[in-house]
Order: sequence, then C-alpha cells, then structure tokens
Amino acid sequence: MIPHFEKMLYDNALLGIAYTKAYEITKKSLYEDVSERLFKFILRDMVSKEGGFYSALDAETEGEEGKFYVFSYEEIIDLFGEDDGEFYCDSYNITKEGNFEGKNNPNFIGKDLDILSKSHKGKLSSMSQVLFNYREDRTKPHRDEKILTSWNGLMIGSLAYAGKIFNKEIYIEKAKRAADFIITNSIDKEGRLLSTYIDGESYNFGFLEGYAFFIYGLLKLYDVTQDDVYLEISKKLNDNMLEMFWDEKNGGLFYYSNISEQLILKSKDIYDGAIPSGNSIAALNLIKLYEITKDESLYKKYKELLYAFGQSINDSPVSYMYSILALR
Repeated sequence: MIPHFEKMLYDNALLGIAYTKAYEITKKSLYEDVSERLFKFILRDMVSKEGGFYSALDAETEGEEGKFYVFSYEEIIDLFGEDDGEFYCDSYNITKEGNFEGKNNPNFIGKDLDILSKSHKGKLSSMSQVLFNYREDRTKPHRDEKILTSWNGLMIGSLAYAGKIFNKEIYIEKAKRAADFIITNSIDKEGRLLSTYIDGESYNFGFLEGYAFFIYGLLKLYDVTQDDVYLEISKKLNDNMLEMFWDEKNGGLFYYSNISEQLILKSKDIYDGAIPSGNSIAALNLIKLYEITKDESLYKKYKELLYAFGQSINDSPVSYMYSILALR
C-alpha cells in the first residue's frame, strides 16, 4: 500500500518512538536503519535555524501527488547502468509497471534486511545517496514552517529517547536545542505556554495537547540528561496545566483552558487517534512526575484523571493505548 506523501512532524515523532522501541526490544537492524533514516530526514529538512521543528512537507509538487518522491524504472537504469540498476530495482521493488501511477515509490516490503550482507547494505546505501542527489535537482514540496509547541514536544521526546537507545549524542543535542527554543520563545511572562511560532512571533494560548506533549518531551530530556532545568520547567508547566484545564466537577482535563473563549460545551476526551490525546499523555506525565518527586498530590490527580475516563477505557482498550501505558 502506497502512503499519502505528506510528511507530518507528529507522524515522524511517533514513528521514531515506535521504531526505537522495536529495536530496543528485538535488536533487529531493520528497526535501527529505519530510525536512523527517519531522524536524518528530520534533522536535514525539518529544523529551523533557531532549532525548532517545522510542521510538514506537502504531498504535492507542481500539482502532482508524490512527484518529488517517485521514479520510473527507466530512470533508475539510466542513472546506475544496467547491472547496478537491476540490482537496485530488485532490492527496492522497482518495476516497469510501477506501484504508483506508473512510477515507483522505492520500498523494502517483503525484504529481510537482517539477511543482507554488509557489502550489499553498503552498496545500497551508497546508491541511495546517488539517487538522493539526483532527486535534489527536482522542485521540492512546500514546507509548512509553523513551529507548533505540541508537535515539537513529541519530536523532542522522540529524539531524546532515540539518542539514549542508539547512543547518538546529536539526537539529544537537537532535542535540547528545540526544547530551549520553545522555552525561550513560547512561554509568556506569566509562565503560560503559547501554541504557535511563526515569522518571529508566538501566539495563541496553548491547548491541552501543547502542555501535555511539551511536558512529555521535557521529561524525556530530563530522563536522558538529568538536567534539573527540564524537570523544574515541566513541573511548573504541569501546575499551570492543572490550574487552567482541570475539570473540578468530574475530573480529567478539558481541551480548552479557562482563559480561552468560554464555550457552551467544553470538550474533554482521552481517545488516541492520529496523535495521542492530551489526557493520556498528561496521565503519563503525572505518573512520571510522581515517580520522580513523590508528590502525592500528583498521584491523586493521576488517579482522578484515569478514573474520569475509566469506563471508556474498559469498554474499548485498543482506542486508549497511551492511557493503558500510563497504568501502574
């Protein structure tokens, strides 16, 4: 199945976590390879000069879906010659018929990277760099250069975790730089988190996911660096989040804060969709902060949050996986 060609920061952050965890458990080189290539893309194409992470790359180029990313069989043969071209096409399932509108999205589907020899892996890597350089002459997809606090939080956490597992200091340094950028530019004088940075300005008081996801990233950084600055800021933001979003009547956290425009109906849920819910990540943060600080008030809020959504979680646990990860 060929994916939609849009590249979202949050997708890559969550996939980075998933593949890093898969490698940590299995030690399969495939998962390490995918993780390394994913983070290479992020650090090459999705980082602002100030250190924050951009939001997305469009799917279309010059009005065509996937145009930047697909290749014809003939292009590969012309680029590498008959023998090497056939080797590359066989390795990446590139055919004359194509797998996307007559062209090919190169892929390893059905291949087992762990049985490839080191020489084959090295050759494929070198050839892929040649193909990358060839692709660089094409018109690039539009980049959405908003820096969203919530999605940056996820990528900060993903990079920090991967840096620890793969022993890649550069990942940790880039995560720290992004965190420092958000701390400097997207927290106002009252200590409130702003959701969006673009063209030198931050605006919009954060929604729940902004607080929850950025705290998550800071706690991952603290876990890796043991730098108390990240712990202290995460504690302050967590206090602000509870003050601004907590449902005093029924428990749990609203999507909008009490300083946002007051709506007739305030939404609140814990369903994990394309991204985890703010409540589920907040639960993970609360239990993590409790385990670090032993502050019983945090444990109380953690229990109240999960209890508020307990029936929904019991009825359909696969829809609330991040909440289940928070269970202790």
